[in-house]
Amino acid sequence: MMADLPPAGMPALRILIGLVLLGAVWAPAVSAAELVAITNPGFEEGPRGWSFQTSAETEEIAVDRTVSHSGEASLRISGAEGENPWAAQRVDNLRGLTEYRLVAKVRSPEGESATAAVKLEFYDAKNENVSGWYGRLRTETDGTWQAVERTATAQDTVVAVVIIVRLYGPGTLWFDDAELSVVTPGPALLALPNDLVVTADETDTVSFDVQLSQPVEEPLRLAFRILSDRLPAPIRAEARLDPANNRVVGVLLSVPALPPDLYNLEIMRGDTGEVGTANLVAISANRQPESLRNDGVLLVEGEPFFPIEIYHVSTSHYEALAAAGFNVMQGSNTHSLDSLQEMLDTAQEHGVKVMMSLYGGMKVRENLRHSVAKIKRFNDHPAVLGWKIMDEPSIHPGMREPVMEAYVRLKTLNSTKPFLLTICNPAQFGRWADFCDWLEVDYYPLPDGVMDYCRSFTVGALAALQLWQMMHTTVQAGWHPNLDNQPTVAQARMMVYLALIGGARGIGWYSFRDPGWELDKTPLWEHFPATNVETLQLGTVVVNGEVIDVPCSDERIQCRQIEWDGKLYTMVANNTEEPIHARIQLKAVCTASEFLHVGADLAESGMALRLSNNSRAVMFTLPAGGCDTIVSVLADGEEHPVEN
Repeated sequence: MMADLPPAGMPALRILIGLVLLGAVWAPAVSAAELVAITNPGFEEGPRGWSFQTSAETEEIAVDRTVSHSGEASLRISGAEGENPWAAQRVDNLRGLTEYRLVAKVRSPEGESATAAVKLEFYDAKNENVSGWYGRLRTETDGTWQAVERTATAQDTVVAVVIIVRLYGPGTLWFDDAELSVVTPGPALLALPNDLVVTADETDTVSFDVQLSQPVEEPLRLAFRILSDRLPAPIRAEARLDPANNRVVGVLLSVPALPPDLYNLEIMRGDTGEVGTANLVAISANRQPESLRNDGVLLVEGEPFFPIEIYHVSTSHYEALAAAGFNVMQGSNTHSLDSLQEMLDTAQEHGVKVMMSLYGGMKVRENLRHSVAKIKRFNDHPAVLGWKIMDEPSIHPGMREPVMEAYVRLKTLNSTKPFLLTICNPAQFGRWADFCDWLEVDYYPLPDGVMDYCRSFTVGALAALQLWQMMHTTVQAGWHPNLDNQPTVAQARMMVYLALIGGARGIGWYSFRDPGWELDKTPLWEHFPATNVETLQLGTVVVNGEVIDVPCSDERIQCRQIEWDGKLYTMVANNTEEPIHARIQLKAVCTASEFLHVGADLAESGMALRLSNNSRAVMFTLPAGGCDTIVSVLADGEEHPVEN
């Protein structure tokens, strides 16, 4: 789940506080516990430097000069249930791989308690939200001031942070004396990117930048060594240097043939003795598993397969979920091989596949020997679809190196099944693409988010992958006991359509079971058989057909056209709040067109469709929030010119 992406309303925040940063000026290295300057940390100057975000009339943010921890002012934030107002400020000139701490004083009125939060939200030079980290505190009822804080390490590419103070849920809070400081300085020599990938077992070169903490006044000398516990001795590596300015130097490093593994690259500056490090990952040149086609489509017994997966499932649910149209279950995290054998045999009995989990206890490196044992024993089991290394490593500190190491080492087992990662942040897709065969993206928009992210996240993930890599999108079935993030049937279909239009080669659902949550006790459950039938119909077209690039007359309509088996399938989605009449060109002359449409009445929905007089285009009407597939029968095997 996207627990630590920007809060709702963040696009407006970006505009308000000017998040455009195309050329970073790097600050000098700072010592531990050094404060980072922020504007108006105690709100003595009113709202200067801060942007406020509210979304309801009952929410209020204001500077209060009757209550303070120090000075003569504080920030008062009030809200009702389900409202989470916040104030934010951007701080520039951060340095990557540096550990930062955000702390603020907070209190609630006497006799009351509320949930306070602070957040470090890191951004890179492309203005992309790289990660976000919350710290939360439930205030005491005696009205005393307390400290709410969060410490987090900025990724290598980070150049700025948005600091946020926030009220979660009902109540009133006062915030004062916000403070941002460095806990642990980053390396004096910062390699960007900090994860370098080379081809294993052959000589290779890799290019990157080194950012200096101190400007160089003379020709720069850098020395490079490759280290690993598996090497008998460090290996010196030669490099060509190309200074960009007196703080940044480009490096082209010559790397000798290395066995597949994760190595440490040490960088030393000759004149000052300053040191930096980077991860150097040697990966086999051909890492495409047998069960992935060259276009990233999954193969099961040599045939294209479209997964419809669901999270948090036990073997006792397999029969009911198979009957509802799910064909992939995310498997148990147990290390018991006998239990896993029983799970896989049960899956085979019910005709479903299993995505095998390797991250029991949210551990990867510690599980490596168990993962090896699972792959060796179960790689050929017909119910195994793939191996999931980790769920959302980008939001779990310290998982970068363990996941890279696990992927490289497990790939040496030559499993025929793909290795999967789940990533929830678009800014992280490219960083993880080298360390998986199959990328799962998850964005859960309800109740506050933007539904189109189901499509745009999918598009972004595909752009980060090689053609042979599999990608699927997981959408929300809900997981809150009060059902406030349970989609309606129309919303569920829209999320699936947007993901497929974006190019997803599979669909996942989160989740079947969670603490206090049971999907089969919700209103959506009875509709899953029909929803999954339609999804599988479209998925069959996706994994077998050829995508046709066609425009729509109205850019608000999201569409994707695929030719398969003598027909054109045009998926269309109107993710707006008003009906849209539009026209889509067809690849060739068609004899008939109709909506696929499962489970709704066309007349009541306002949907309409007709072929053009020359049978080379379709005109259609989609209601607000409507989506469907136009199925057009090709007249013959010949292609015809497309009209403008």
